[in-house]
Amino acid sequence: MKVVAIQGSPRRGGNTEIVLEAVLAGLADKTDTEVILIHAAGKKISGCVECFTCQTVSDGPGCAIEDDMGEVYTALLDADLAIIASPVFCWGFTAQLKAVLDRLYACFKFGETPPRCLLAGKQMALVVTAGGDAADLCEKMYETLVAFGGTVDRGRLICPFLKEPSDTRRDAALLERARKFGASLA
Repeated sequence: MKVVAIQGSPRRGGNTEIVLEAVLAGLADKTDTEVILIHAAGKKISGCVECFTCQTVSDGPGCAIEDDMGEVYTALLDADLAIIASPVFCWGFTAQLKAVLDRLYACFKFGETPPRCLLAGKQMALVVTAGGDAADLCEKMYETLVAFGGTVDRGRLICPFLKEPSDTRRDAALLERARKFGASLA
């Protein structure tokens, strides 16, 4: 199984990375996986400029912006499963992950009837960490992306009320829940 995990946290070694590592370990325990891990904050990915060049290309994303998003498009189109992981920042996804998600516009071909998504049929999963319990906007955006894109929702792991990464690393119950979630994606 080919998996792309897009990690949206700008903080290396933080709660999102710790939980995602456990998810990926659980997945690897259940199936032979090839994982591409993309740290959105470590990539040069500009926001969409709404030039609509992507809408003139039907057989690929066709985005006119030349940056690291090309690597993300390739990984997503080649993957069987895409995992989107992010902490909650101001009630939503991080800016780094939001740029990636906005640029997925290029995968939608709105000039066709009905509109088509290059990611249709792909499996997707969501992992969200939060210091509080306000993950609802992340979940809603994910739900809309899955529904509109014709992808398959494999589930969500929402981890609220996390504190310091050192506490998260010691939270055996949380890490086991993350491993089980990963195993369920196999």
